Amino acid sequence: MSKGEVIMVLSSASQPNKFANANGNRGALHQDRHSGIMGVLGEETEMIPVTVRVRSIGDSNAVRSEKDFHFNVFEQQKWTPYLMMLTLFRFGFQLERIQG
Repeated sequence: MSKGEVIMVLSSASQPNKFANANGNRGALHQDRHSGIMGVLGEETEMIPVTVRVRSIGDSNAVRSEKDFHFNVFEQQKWTPYLMMLTLFRFGFQLERIQG
């Protein structure tokens, strides 16, 4: 759970949306149901620290450059594998756009 600031509301009769920025952690969610969510203020969610090392290899298979990236993924049996894969995909896509 985090404090947030709504920056834009997209009106729609079928599915309205709010776009918001999160401003720091305030607690941990424990349940997410159709009828509502439940969390505990002041508690922290268990996270898995992840480090990705990206290497640029030259023609002679020598490492030209190397950079480490660090992020955390929350630990939950159903969502962790999906979020990990999604994060790595987006990460790789962004690197490809930057490096051309």
